[in-house]
Amino acid sequence: MARFTSAAVGAAVLLTLPTSALADLTSSVAGGSGGKEFALACKPRDAMVGVLGRAGMWIDRLGPRCVEVDQATGQWLATSPTLSGATGGSGGKSFVRTCPRNFAIHAFNGVKGQYVNQLIFHCRKLTAGMKTAGSVVLLPPIGTAGMPPGTNFSTRACPQGRAATGLFGKSGIYLDSVGLKCLDEGVWRPFAHFSPPTGWMNDPAGLIFANGRFHLYYQALPGSVTFAPDSVVWGHATSSDLVTWSNIDNPALVKERDRFGLERVPFTGSGIVLSGDNPICNCAGGKSTQCKVAVFTRFTLPGGPQSQSLKPSCGTEGLFDGEEREILHNPPRNPPSPPELNFRDPKIFWYGPKRYWVMVLAVGDRVVLYRSRTEADLTTEWQKLSEIRVYPAKYVAGPFVECAELVELPVANVSGTKNWALIFGEGYLPTSSPIIGGVVGQDKPSKTLYLVGSFDGAKFQAEIPDSRLRQQLISLAQRMRISARTVEALTLMVPLRFMAQPFDAGPDLYAVQSWFFPPSTLLPAPLTLKGSIITRDVGSPTDEHSETASEMEDEIATRGLLGSTSARHIVAGWQSNWQYAHALPTAGWRGHLSIPREVSLVWDEGRHWLTQRPIRELQSARSSGGFVRQTNVNLSTRSFTPSFQADAFEAVLTIAVPPDIQGGADQVRISLRGPGAGQMVVGWRRTGPNRSGVLFMDRRQSWSSTAAVPSGFN
Repeated sequence: MARFTSAAVGAAVLLTLPTSALADLTSSVAGGSGGKEFALACKPRDAMVGVLGRAGMWIDRLGPRCVEVDQATGQWLATSPTLSGATGGSGGKSFVRTCPRNFAIHAFNGVKGQYVNQLIFHCRKLTAGMKTAGSVVLLPPIGTAGMPPGTNFSTRACPQGRAATGLFGKSGIYLDSVGLKCLDEGVWRPFAHFSPPTGWMNDPAGLIFANGRFHLYYQALPGSVTFAPDSVVWGHATSSDLVTWSNIDNPALVKERDRFGLERVPFTGSGIVLSGDNPICNCAGGKSTQCKVAVFTRFTLPGGPQSQSLKPSCGTEGLFDGEEREILHNPPRNPPSPPELNFRDPKIFWYGPKRYWVMVLAVGDRVVLYRSRTEADLTTEWQKLSEIRVYPAKYVAGPFVECAELVELPVANVSGTKNWALIFGEGYLPTSSPIIGGVVGQDKPSKTLYLVGSFDGAKFQAEIPDSRLRQQLISLAQRMRISARTVEALTLMVPLRFMAQPFDAGPDLYAVQSWFFPPSTLLPAPLTLKGSIITRDVGSPTDEHSETASEMEDEIATRGLLGSTSARHIVAGWQSNWQYAHALPTAGWRGHLSIPREVSLVWDEGRHWLTQRPIRELQSARSSGGFVRQTNVNLSTRSFTPSFQADAFEAVLTIAVPPDIQGGADQVRISLRGPGAGQMVVGWRRTGPNRSGVLFMDRRQSWSSTAAVPSGFN
């Protein structure tokens, strides 16, 4: 971990924070330019020791064969390799190629044209650390020279003698291009974010605190890294601190068949905790002190209605195995309404003043609020309260509302004040989706937005900020000599999307949801910092002193990095985007959870703003080796690199920038994992109103150098 306080001056400065390099991850690519991108990787600690597929005039289909390897000796730990997926078409004749025992593929050469015509793989003996050495053993050729004949291409090898760990490239009905993955893809697994051990993950689908543990339920496909609606289940993980997670192997919710034999899969929803006295929690094995209940969307395949269901957990591992009940039919019955195409993602919360539960539901162009019949009766058809119209019309391809939530938050800088925030996702039908009624998907990024307003238990009224829109309405009212009440009525006609603010500035946060805490829950005791803190002044490298953990915690709290110790509002989301979620360079798993954040409101410039802070529990991830402080760093020399290196670290920077320099485009650029290929840059640029500056992130070079950056990634 590392921590900096830096002063920056000058027209353009670069601060490099040196994590361990992830260069040389792949070989170069051979082949044509057609097809769609693919990535097939061996499991962690596995080496690629063979290939399997089909070939004729060209290579039709190809997949890696992998085996677990002893990292100290390089010896195989299994008798025979296993297939880690395959890509391409179904033509040609089948083939299998395997290296001698304790060898692994290191390189390949062959013939290329429009497609990959022929491949010859090179094997070498495995040594420690997934390296190879010694003489090359050539496997028999796969494919032919092609028709017309292609051209020979030179050897494509993993750098630094590494063993291959998978394949990547492009494919269609044939193998268009191919290269070798050359590093355990575990290097991509996040350090402080939850990610599934294997398979696909997207929306958090139920976040609750029960019986002393945090529970994370999420949309999952354990056996695939490609989203498929007909295979969705609810994954499940638990934690005592929101940092270290234990994944539960058994899915918490699975698909089922209705009385007509149609499959119904569990889509996104939410979770609550009830007292064991509630009739819902009467399980065959008895009552639980705190009963976990899933409230979720059942989606009838293929493209049938979406309705809302409730199901309790009777087991100890959090499997929702109690009796399932439909609580909101589609089309709705209370009151009777037309059927809805998009009718999903229920988030429910307890509304104390009127003692009933409220459901927030995403319904295409709007959010619809429903209520339970009574405090205890959650199974009778829920009653509609009101609608919150977000978009001016229904758009099949988007934008449409997804994963909406209504939460009451404190206003941090106005004592004793609270207000309500409506948080929702803005979704689009991806271009890769099947055409629905002649409608084609849009190549636009999903995003998360919010509105602040009031809620009386039935209706949400968004506040109209002191903005250009409000001023235009006031001017119109004055010219037309109409009342203030009429002005307020006019504001209700404005689609709320035009007043919404981004919940997160980047494209990598979607399906945001808050943790449900039972009213009587006592949160875990606050964590303490581990170890002492070593501070170092760059100007005097021998001048060292220590601070106690409590002193450091006080300082961080003063800087506003710690949340409140009570009434915590913790949220998390899917840290990805539907535009490029399938193009991420991992093959064993895809998708992860954002770092949980505490949210609140502040009042500033005539409106409420939502603020976020990382949870304090992240302090538990700090190493016991201490802290490095480098203060008063003068960047007038235009660049500076701290004298440490780590795979993961925490950096806190305070950057002091002097007044505008005439004629200069001042900026501070912070290079992560760089500079050069593979780097990501975050920074500050003097621009915007009054030249006050904006923060930015540039990750165009962080993507694989062999593939185009996916649309929406930046």
